[in-house]
Amino acid sequence: MPADSERWARRQYGWGIAFAVALAVLLLWWLLVQPPAWLTPAAAPASDSGASSGTTGLPRPEDAVNAAAVANAEATLAAAAQNPVDSMEDVMDAAQTVVAATPASTPVRPTDGGVAVQPEPRNDWLDRTVAELPALTALVTFVGLVFTSLMKWRTDLHETGRQRRRLELEQHELALDRQQMELEHLRTAFDLERQKLDYELARKKLELRALEEQAARVNRQIGAADS
Repeated sequence: MPADSERWARRQYGWGIAFAVALAVLLLWWLLVQPPAWLTPAAAPASDSGASSGTTGLPRPEDAVNAAAVANAEATLAAAAQNPVDSMEDVMDAAQTVVAATPASTPVRPTDGGVAVQPEPRNDWLDRTVAELPALTALVTFVGLVFTSLMKWRTDLHETGRQRRRLELEQHELALDRQQMELEHLRTAFDLERQKLDYELARKKLELRALEEQAARVNRQIGAADS
C-alpha cells in the first residue's frame, strides 16, 4: 500500500509539473501574440490637423462640415456675449458644439484674463487595467490554485516517502526482533542439549565406575581362589 501511494503521489506531482509548464507556455504565447491592455502602451491620440482621407492629404468633407459648424457656434457665442439673445437654446447648442469639438488636452482659458486651466490627462493605462481587472484576478487566482496544488502534491509526496521509510524501518526492526527471538530459541535449545549431554556423560561415568568396581571385585575373588 505505501508503495502504491508513493507511486500515485509521484505520478500526481509529475502531472502537476507538466500542467504548470503547459500553463506557463500558454501564458507566454498569449502575452506575445495578444498582449493585454495593461502591458501595452496607450495609443497616441490622432491629431485633428493631420486628418486626411486616404493618402492624398486632403481634408475630408465631414471635417469641413464640422469645422463650419464649430465656426457658426463660435460666432453665435460671440454674438450672444455682445448682444442680448432671444433664445438660450441656440446659445446652449452652440456651447455644446464648441465643447464637443474642443480637444481634451486644450487648456481652458477664462475670458476674464485668469490663468489657463490645463485639464488633467486621463490615465488610459489605469482605465484599461481596471477594465481587465476581473480577467487578471481570475488569472492570478488560477495560477495561485495551480501553485498551491503543486505545493500540496509535493508535500503529499514527501509525506508518502516519509511514511514508506518509517514502515521500512519498522519492518527492519521487526525482522531484527524476530532474528533475536530465533537466536534466543537456538541458544536455549543449545543449552538444553548441552545439559542433556552433560547428564549422559555423568551417567556413563557412573556406569564406568560401577563396572570398574565390579571388575576389581571379580579380580579379588579370582586372586583369593588361586591362593
